[in-house]
Amino acid sequence: MGFGESLTMGLAISLVQDIGETVFEGKTAFWVFAVLLATGVGLGIWRMEIAAYVLGDPMRVNRVGLGLGLGLAVGGTVSPAWPASEDLLGRSSIGAILPWCVLLFLGGWLFVRWMAVVARAWMPVAAAARRPALVVVTTLAVAAVLLGIWFVYALPLALIAGQAQALLFPGLPQTSVFFVEAVVVLITAPEALRILTLLTIAVYPLVGTVLARRLPSRPAPSWLTLDPLPPGWRSASPLPGEGGTAIRSGLVVACFALLLAFAGFLVGLLTARDVVASFMRFYGMEAFDWATMALTSVIVTARARDSSVLWGIVGASVAGLVVVIGESVVFHTAAGIATVAYGRSAMPVLSSAVRDSPMYLSWMLSVFAEGIELASLVALVTAAVDPRRLRRTPAP
Repeated sequence: MGFGESLTMGLAISLVQDIGETVFEGKTAFWVFAVLLATGVGLGIWRMEIAAYVLGDPMRVNRVGLGLGLGLAVGGTVSPAWPASEDLLGRSSIGAILPWCVLLFLGGWLFVRWMAVVARAWMPVAAAARRPALVVVTTLAVAAVLLGIWFVYALPLALIAGQAQALLFPGLPQTSVFFVEAVVVLITAPEALRILTLLTIAVYPLVGTVLARRLPSRPAPSWLTLDPLPPGWRSASPLPGEGGTAIRSGLVVACFALLLAFAGFLVGLLTARDVVASFMRFYGMEAFDWATMALTSVIVTARARDSSVLWGIVGASVAGLVVVIGESVVFHTAAGIATVAYGRSAMPVLSSAVRDSPMYLSWMLSVFAEGIELASLVALVTAAVDPRRLRRTPAP
């Protein structure tokens, strides 16, 4: 599979999106597109991975990713949906199309890169399985679900932003409205769906890595080898397992963050009880949690040798889970100590913690979802600017 095939697939999906919305009811078209695209691109990448596994060569998918991203972006600009929307709204929608094309391009490229990591991680499992096709089909199904969620979010975004700018915010630039609309649609999605999606993206390839490292050593099956085998043949090595490093880094950063939070809470409650406690409790805690997860993402991503973005998300998730849950305990512990220091009983503080626990659960879920999203973005940026990445990437 090369640039031309992936470009054609991306163009086909973008060009028929408005037709699909007419044929299928609601957002069903997006899921149909996701299944078709995940199957086509995924099978192509699996064929490339099988070839890389047999020949012992690295798999190069950058051209495939660029082709798919370019196809989605270019197809969106020439889709018949835009002239129809401009006739309806009475103005050009170029301000929404340009950032939307960038979003589709990056999404297509990242999907191909992720699918390549999935195929490489699960390749040894498929080679050892009695039904290797089941392993392949499962990876394609997971990819279709994730791609369907992405399409439901991204494909109608430009049209929604254009309508919002024309009908609600006529005085604002269309590009600004697009970015605002993108953030609003993202943060108003269910927190559980956002968390589950990002964790699936990060954890699913790593599950294949863990299973591959636990498989017993055995000869490759006949369908996966050349006959006869070339001299010196050896299969491609599996991805390195770095789960312990990511988890330890997340726990260490979270523990230091909780110690710092406890000290800050205690000093604030003893010195400027009303002002400082109110600020830290309702405004500073969210930023503190996000900063903890982002810092963990940077550390784990920079230390990982392979699949660095995925490990960065995992490490940030561990740190976020510990710090978001532990922060409430730390705050009420500090509040109880400060109350006792002022000569009063700590029981009202404990009772308040129990009474407000449902509210804290909702707040913690929201903060955790936003923190994972920020950590994912930070991991991508860290991996992009990491100078070691140039040495890890094989020459084309």
